[in-house]
Amino acid sequence: IAAHETVIGCVARLSPEKDVTNLLEAFALVSARFPDTRLLIAGDGKSRATLGWHAELLGVAARTHFLGNLD
Repeated sequence: IAAHETVIGCVARLSPEKDVTNLLEAFALVSARFPDTRLLIAGDGKSRATLGWHAELLGVAARTHFLGNLD
């Protein structure tokens, strides 16, 4: 991540009740206007694969980074 980029972060269990899909949709709107924005998602869960697919569908997968579980 470069010094000039804006970073949005999320720490959550990746499960449907956390609604990270809504975050991805909002991020798609933000990144369309501000292409130097990155989304970092820390956490893991049963929705991880679906969220990755959704990021691809929205065209933000290259700017979305799934970090997994962190200590």
